Amino acid sequence: MKNLFTNLFLLPLVISLIVQGCVTTNGSYNPVVGPKDSDFVKNKENFKLEKKVSLNIAIPLFDPNIPNNQINDRNFIWPELRKAEANRFPLLLKNSLDNLATLGSVRVTPDPEYSSDVYIIGKILKSDGKNLNLDIKIYDITGKKISSKIFKYKVEETFFNDVRKKGRDAYEPAFDKIAKFVEKKIKRIRNTDKLKKVSEMRFATNLNNAQFSQYLNVKNNKFNLSGFPNSEDPMLKRVRAVKYRDDLFIDNMQDVFSGFYSRSNPAYLDWQEKSFVEISAYEKARSKATWNAIGGAVLIGLAAAAAGSASNSGYDYDSATANTAAAVVAGAAGVAMFSNSAKAREESELHKLSAIEFGQTYDLNMQPQVLEFNNEKKQLTGTVKEQFSQWRSILKEIYELEKVPDINLM
Repeated sequence: MKNLFTNLFLLPLVISLIVQGCVTTNGSYNPVVGPKDSDFVKNKENFKLEKKVSLNIAIPLFDPNIPNNQINDRNFIWPELRKAEANRFPLLLKNSLDNLATLGSVRVTPDPEYSSDVYIIGKILKSDGKNLNLDIKIYDITGKKISSKIFKYKVEETFFNDVRKKGRDAYEPAFDKIAKFVEKKIKRIRNTDKLKKVSEMRFATNLNNAQFSQYLNVKNNKFNLSGFPNSEDPMLKRVRAVKYRDDLFIDNMQDVFSGFYSRSNPAYLDWQEKSFVEISAYEKARSKATWNAIGGAVLIGLAAAAAGSASNSGYDYDSATANTAAAVVAGAAGVAMFSNSAKAREESELHKLSAIEFGQTYDLNMQPQVLEFNNEKKQLTGTVKEQFSQWRSILKEIYELEKVPDINLM
């Protein structure tokens, strides 16, 4: 009986081996190669490609949020460092959004005046190498605020000890989170065609308000369509030709932002790591000082209470002696803790000064640089913002002279 069950168990295995042997006998097995037909793919398909949102996104340089007194050591703010971060952070957000690959073109722009469909407006609330707080707002071209949120991020304690993260900005995970937030909000937009038309008309009115203002209703800085020109309108074609040039100009400017990011990377990442260490030490020292001060106050309070109890002990000599002894011990311990508190505060100030020194050293190394286009016929010179301002004034001249390029702009 036992042999019968064993044989029955082995029978499927034997059959399988025989079948495989038949298939491969004399090398006669011929695999089917090449792609399957569309009907087969349609029936077998078990996945769905994520639809890409066609809206274009502009990320103007962030607001550095520098106080009126410029240098604010108490909050670890150094003007040139903040200005550098206001240039770096939009590119970090652009990279995170590009990595998602679910949205339209994402461009960093000098200011919000570039014509786009959606705008991400950022303001730096705090950045000390360890803590990053950003105010992020999302607007569409009609002037409507889609969403806003304050993001608070703390760099992981182990970040700078991880060799795999060497050469990376410690704030990158924060921008990955912001990118997911932005993606979620933009995917909820339903009137994408309307937004793109409003975007086109707003750009057109900037070039020729007399001709195109009839297509927009404006109220309280909110823009809505009241019509749209025929696609064969020669003036509309001229606008699209100029917009094509404008997009090329901004696309070329992305290299300027990337170049600045790369040049500032070594000094900035060095500051970031050192400041992280100093801020961490400062926070620990400050916390230690606070608890020592609290403990000292409690013990001195207990000493006062014990002394008062001793004075009210009447003729109970033993009780009075014990309370007096307790008062002396508690008082001594309280004074010692206050002493430690003062020492810890002094230590925290030293760590703070060290962090400030790093920031001010970087501040001196990050003076604005003049950017020039060597072969630019219009001679755009100065900073990125200055060049963009000059470019906008030139666009109207181009509009007047522009002939529709022999390309498909749609």
